[in-house]
Amino acid sequence: MGPDTDWGFVNQMEIGFSFENTGQTEDIIPVLNNTFSLFSFGNFNVAEFPPLKGSLGDLIFERGVEPILYQQLRGVGLYTQLLTI
Repeated sequence: MGPDTDWGFVNQMEIGFSFENTGQTEDIIPVLNNTFSLFSFGNFNVAEFPPLKGSLGDLIFERGVEPILYQQLRGVGLYTQLLTI
């Protein structure tokens, strides 16, 4: 979800997660989770993907998830989910 997402509305939807938005946006680089185990990606690579403009904050899930992609900000790899199952 991007910088124009109405997080108040999304959080009220009760869809299994919530997001505590800081109000800041940043260019987010995707990083593949090499320990993802539900299925194989083969030669899938995200190294050449362009950055995404996204909102910064804490993403809170109500149940366990397995991240496919993590976030990298300003060259620093984070263990914050970008795409999960």
